[in-house]
Amino acid sequence: MTIQGYFDGTAVRPLEPIDLKPNTRVLISVPNPDFDEEKNARIQAKIDALHSVFGMLSPEESAAVEESIARGITLRDVSL
Repeated sequence: MTIQGYFDGTAVRPLEPIDLKPNTRVLISVPNPDFDEEKNARIQAKIDALHSVFGMLSPEESAAVEESIARGITLRDVSL
């Protein structure tokens, strides 16, 4: 699921209602304003691929991927 929202200085707020339970963990992707639309689309495709993999991983593998993302990972020439 991809949603649009804004940062109000304290929290990220969705622009429209979303069907999530309170305290649901989410990943937030903030586009770099220095990237053009094509580069943003390529980055989003890579992020979408990562998201699709999460359903195929064991809990231990998912935790390892989440830890790697939290530390910062590089997908070819793009650091996340």
